[in-house]
Amino acid sequence: MAMNNSKNLLSLLTIIVSFLGLTQKVKSASFSFPSFGSYTNAITLQGDAYVSEGAINLTPVAPNNAGRASYAAPVHLWDAKTGKLAAFNTTFSFVVAPNGPGLFGDGIAFFLAPFNSNIPNNSYGGFLGLFTPDSALNVYQNQIVAVEFDSFGGNPWDPPSAHIGIDVNSIASATTENWEPNNAGNEVVAYASVMYEPVGKTLEVDLKYPGTNVTVSRLSFVIDLRTVLPEWIRVGFSGATGQLLSWLERVAVNHKVGGSSPPSSVLSFECSGGKWQHLFQAFELPYHLSCQFVAKKPQLWIGLSRPTERSKRIYLWVPGHGAMPKNEREQWVGLG
Repeated sequence: MAMNNSKNLLSLLTIIVSFLGLTQKVKSASFSFPSFGSYTNAITLQGDAYVSEGAINLTPVAPNNAGRASYAAPVHLWDAKTGKLAAFNTTFSFVVAPNGPGLFGDGIAFFLAPFNSNIPNNSYGGFLGLFTPDSALNVYQNQIVAVEFDSFGGNPWDPPSAHIGIDVNSIASATTENWEPNNAGNEVVAYASVMYEPVGKTLEVDLKYPGTNVTVSRLSFVIDLRTVLPEWIRVGFSGATGQLLSWLERVAVNHKVGGSSPPSSVLSFECSGGKWQHLFQAFELPYHLSCQFVAKKPQLWIGLSRPTERSKRIYLWVPGHGAMPKNEREQWVGLG
């Protein structure tokens, strides 16, 4: 992970997790979070993470902060009696907004760690709330598996540019693949998936920008998670800030351990008496949306914003209801 002194802001809007028991005596279980209001008791916040406007922000808009958001209950990764490993599949999307042309921040990480894991001291900046400077490269002092989306690069242990990396007990990635956030354009949504196949013991990562010419980034690594992690783990996301002002928002998350992906959901919503439906196939999970008027036209707001005076929000635009608005301070995403 890069050591660029930059800031990123990660906002969590929706999480769905379901997992299949590793033995026949354990039933499947699932949970979902259409928003982070009354549901936040099921999410553990560590460090500087906080809830704002129905979203979880991993860091405030301030330098040298680090935060984590993870499921509050332990997840059963493997069974000590049978040795059986669980399969899991996590999908999420995010937006990287640079501080200037090509000036991206450090990035974010999806992590698996012991359930009693806490955010380390001094883990802000490029350490992403995962490692301390003293032990970041010592595989014998860490117990964590993470997928980093490093939008900066450049350290001695890093490729010279943006990349995806799989980290095993060290900030120095075991394997990396090129990533092109700069070629996608400013604030274009990236779609990522992290999957683990227990038979071949393969961890796979995909990252793509639909509707652009950016090459799909794919990365895989063979690892027996039983040799690194305990039976019961913490599953979550982590981020940190350094000194510069770039920001990153996460749009949605879907995590599954065992089983198959949920079907696409039909969104049904109302705004001032008008009702529309749209099959949202991109994320394949339900969304909680609130509605507001913009320029006297109904738009759908998913509540991504920075807690500053010059807040920037992301809105969903409904096809067939006027032209997509243009605004220098707002990012509009079409559903069609």
